[in-house]
Amino acid sequence: MRRFQSGAIPESGDVRLDEAMSHHLLRVTRIRVGEQVELFDGRGKVARATLLSDDQGVAVLSIDEPPRLAAPAHAAHLLIGIPKGPAMDLAIRMATEAGATHIHPVLLQRSVAKGDRYDRWTRIARSSAQQCGRGDIPELLPLAKLEEAAARLPEDVGRYVAHPGGEAASSATGAF
Repeated sequence: MRRFQSGAIPESGDVRLDEAMSHHLLRVTRIRVGEQVELFDGRGKVARATLLSDDQGVAVLSIDEPPRLAAPAHAAHLLIGIPKGPAMDLAIRMATEAGATHIHPVLLQRSVAKGDRYDRWTRIARSSAQQCGRGDIPELLPLAKLEEAAARLPEDVGRYVAHPGGEAASSATGAF
């Protein structure tokens, strides 16, 4: 079933999508009046809806069932050093599909790539959540140095470092 992001999902009634989502629903995927789709609000709510009409390029949908919660039970933070080239785009897609709830892009001492592509990364996370069936979109935090990003982590979050050739994580929580 095709999925589209909606600003808010009411318990019942009609929903009007924004211009960009309406264009995608009506022109790109060519959903027709009477077809069912799934709406998600990006904060964890998901509901089935039926396309009622095309009101001058704006999709109007009717909520078929009360929204349900489809968000992860636990927070998963990912701190990731910005790699060279388009690898960050792929990392954000994969982290979203894997269930990361917060993505912290960090600048490391030997980072080659410099620059914040926050808007692009946000669009990639939104698109990935739409494709993989998540009800929420991971929160993308501002670019920061590793120490600053680690300081923003909640105290009760387990901390692990992925390192090629490193040992498997034990049950004890490590620290940076």
